[in-house]
Amino acid sequence: IILAEQPITKFRSTKAQALLAWLAAHPDVDHSRNQLATLLWGNHPESRAKTNLRIELSGLKKRLNAHPALAISRSSVRFHSQHAVVDLLQFQAALNTEPKTAVSLQNAVNMPQGSLLAGLQIEDAPDFEDWRLLTQERLHQQQMTALDWLTQHFTAHEQWQTLIETAQ
Repeated sequence: IILAEQPITKFRSTKAQALLAWLAAHPDVDHSRNQLATLLWGNHPESRAKTNLRIELSGLKKRLNAHPALAISRSSVRFHSQHAVVDLLQFQAALNTEPKTAVSLQNAVNMPQGSLLAGLQIEDAPDFEDWRLLTQERLHQQQMTALDWLTQHFTAHEQWQTLIETAQ
């Protein structure tokens, strides 16, 4: 996630990082505080989960310097994608460009790769972990599908050098 041309790093906690990542992956929709509290603190009593969420949201608001990408109200939270660069959203947009072209798919597969939120594990948030793992797998499958399409395209057009470069 990039705001004001700077990547967001140094979170207060792994839950804050997870919260911002989940919101960025589900942009432009109001998410209830109850939903978010359950996502990250579902194993805790409701009042404690809501308190934890309030603390993390306050920390995120400070960390982001009240950036307009993150809108926090008394009942919901929204991530505004037009105010940020989110690699996950860019990847999905490149894949979903119609009609599919070699250029659009190459743009997608050439984006920085790695597992979604690599190294971030939150053992006491099973709903978040389920989402993270399923999303990682879906993104991997989408990348493999795009690479397969490109392989077939470049083979059919005998573009061997481009095929080799794409495979690397």
